[in-house]
Amino acid sequence: MQLDKGLVKVEKSSHYVRYLLIIGILVLSFSLSFMIRAQPLEYGFELSEFDPFFNYRATQFMVENGLPAYLEWHDDLSWHPYGRDISATSQVMLHTTTTMLYQTFGIGSSLYDFTIWFPVVISSLTTIIIFVVVRTIGGTAAGLFASLFFAISPILILRGSLGWFKSEPLGLFYGLLAVYLLLSGIKSDKGKVSIAKIVGGGILLGFGLASWGGVQFFILPIGLFFLALPFLRKDNKFIIWTSVIFTSVFLLVTVSFEKTGFAFISGLSGFFLVGCNAFLVACIIIRRISNKAQLRNGIALLGGAIIAGIAISSSGIISLPAFRYLNAANPFFITTDMLIDSVSEHATTTIDISFYFLSILMVFAGIGAWLIFQKKVNHSLKIKGEMAAFALIIGFLGIYFSSAFVRLEVFGAISVIILSSIGISILISKILKGEHKPTSVVTKISFLAIIVALLVVPMAYPERNWSNSNAANPVTILNSGTSFNISTNDWPDAMQWLKENTPEDAVIAAWWDYGYWISTLSERKTLSDNATMLDWQIRKLASMFMSTPDHAWQILTSDAETDVSSYYVTLPDDITHPTRQIDDVVYDSKQIKLDGFKGWKDDSSPGKIYDPDIADRYPTLFDYWESEVYVLPPIVTGLDADYILINLAVEKLPEENILDLYTIEQKGGDETKAFWFIKIADLHVLDYYNPGLTSYTDKFWNETLFAKLIPFTPVLYVDPDNVELQSETFKPGYVPIYVKDIKFPPDGQGPFQLVYVSPSFERDDGGPLAGPLIYKINKEYNPNQ
Repeated sequence: MQLDKGLVKVEKSSHYVRYLLIIGILVLSFSLSFMIRAQPLEYGFELSEFDPFFNYRATQFMVENGLPAYLEWHDDLSWHPYGRDISATSQVMLHTTTTMLYQTFGIGSSLYDFTIWFPVVISSLTTIIIFVVVRTIGGTAAGLFASLFFAISPILILRGSLGWFKSEPLGLFYGLLAVYLLLSGIKSDKGKVSIAKIVGGGILLGFGLASWGGVQFFILPIGLFFLALPFLRKDNKFIIWTSVIFTSVFLLVTVSFEKTGFAFISGLSGFFLVGCNAFLVACIIIRRISNKAQLRNGIALLGGAIIAGIAISSSGIISLPAFRYLNAANPFFITTDMLIDSVSEHATTTIDISFYFLSILMVFAGIGAWLIFQKKVNHSLKIKGEMAAFALIIGFLGIYFSSAFVRLEVFGAISVIILSSIGISILISKILKGEHKPTSVVTKISFLAIIVALLVVPMAYPERNWSNSNAANPVTILNSGTSFNISTNDWPDAMQWLKENTPEDAVIAAWWDYGYWISTLSERKTLSDNATMLDWQIRKLASMFMSTPDHAWQILTSDAETDVSSYYVTLPDDITHPTRQIDDVVYDSKQIKLDGFKGWKDDSSPGKIYDPDIADRYPTLFDYWESEVYVLPPIVTGLDADYILINLAVEKLPEENILDLYTIEQKGGDETKAFWFIKIADLHVLDYYNPGLTSYTDKFWNETLFAKLIPFTPVLYVDPDNVELQSETFKPGYVPIYVKDIKFPPDGQGPFQLVYVSPSFERDDGGPLAGPLIYKINKEYNPNQ
């Protein structure tokens, strides 16, 4: 008896040590994640990038006014003069979740500070969520590896660091937690407990989709998992209830949000998930009816379901998702929309980028996939067949989707982490057990040392590695959105100037990147922002920047009901065609006019339609035309702005020169975005860029508003290898040198007046100059004088 008691004590003691070890590693993962993601703090304590500023403003509105007011909010600071329906176009659950957490835990701190820390905390908590996900699939050791890998993954660090108050951190948290509850409920099969987990998973997946559209990534592996379940599980009744309850709860939650709503159910993703459920139920029914050839019948049904799904998707009955989702499904699908191409996140993934983000884990992920395919390995490690199937499904899908463009490397990281964690845990288990033949301790230690070395090397080499990948990334607003490694208050100061020195109803024209900064920090109206909702409005801005100063002045000072198509450098072509489709609306100016004549008064001519009510209300055709008939396509109207802002990144050369000299080296300001102004405006790049695309032509400097807003002018071109070799005209390989030249001074009588210059541009010593320049649109200017 005493011996038995001693064995029990030893067993309990070993369990305690094991639990303490697990807790210790999870604490390490959380702490490591928190420290790495907080690295941008050395540059300043601000929200990063652009979208977080809108999310902060939306959350602030909810905190101050409540959820009902938020759901009815039409924001008139965005997309002037059209505004924005916030609840229908935003990540409602991101704002709602943050509001609830702030009201619970944010006592004593400002909302702004709370939102800066929010992504760091949520991402660090996700290290625990991915632990339980992978633990459910492949065991505790695999889960602990996954937790550590999540903490140090470069792409996940970039998408969840200090100030990154965007959709991804909370979306991944909700999505992975939903996956855990679904897998745990299916694996445990504990009646009411499992059903509760399934319901919770459906709710959280709906919350995740309302937080981040990218959560649709989790829908595809879940749907394919449902397709596989009839072939992997024999408890038919349970898996039917599981899939139906999960899908029903998820769709009910999704419908409750305005942005997702019925559009999701009637779209491809909703159709796919419902279709997978229908297949699961039909397959089980067929299996019950037919005693023989169940596998063959199931495969035949699956083939028929795939063919039917493709046919329905191609028929146009269901709505297809946006291009970025189609591009994820088909990486070879190429867009002709320059606005989409201009977004850096949509750049095509390369092997170099993938290896930087995933490194040696790519190798271990392949090993993990190969080992999972082996039934003997799964049996020895007690990995259930359906769990192994889910790991393979989400693994291969994530790697496939991440090949489309850089932003989807987030999904590739999740997939590689799951597969590599399982693969490493299986390898270590096989090494330690050494089942087939005796293995010396030295050999085991050698193998383990090799694995550890392979995992550690990417954290130490190269210099920009996993552990410090976030260290050299200044907060975006502090380096003016450029590639300069600087930190200034130029943008916050400029926004404060706008707030204090312009009328409350002032409209600021700027490239769409800066819309959220302007509307949030200066509380002024903007023409476009990062929501990119009205792409024709962005095309108007691009064309305006590339028009002449006088024509641009006409565009900027005219309202949204005035036809200024003749002043845009390219937009007249958009309406001179017999028909022209703009954002799914076909405008035919000639047909609009003909229809107007038909509806006015009868003159007994063929084709006339007499309408007495119209004849009584409008004595002349002009009255009728003005009030009823002709609605201008918005792409040809004015912008109705009061100020125009540009953001530049320039380098001032050392002081030993007689004059102050500068270079404009394409460092991420609007001088870099000029390329996209030209492309989006449908102009020829080489009309405005010299060969090599590093300097601009005389046409650019002489004929575009954007060039006139740049307070610099090229004076000569220099050979970078020998500065004594100079040319007054462009030569390939030569670097242009600029002098300061303000074309629209503050006291000038021209169409624009420079009213604010960032302090960086006033520096005396050499170095980077970055920040906004603000011009007032001179409403008193007369272009005819």
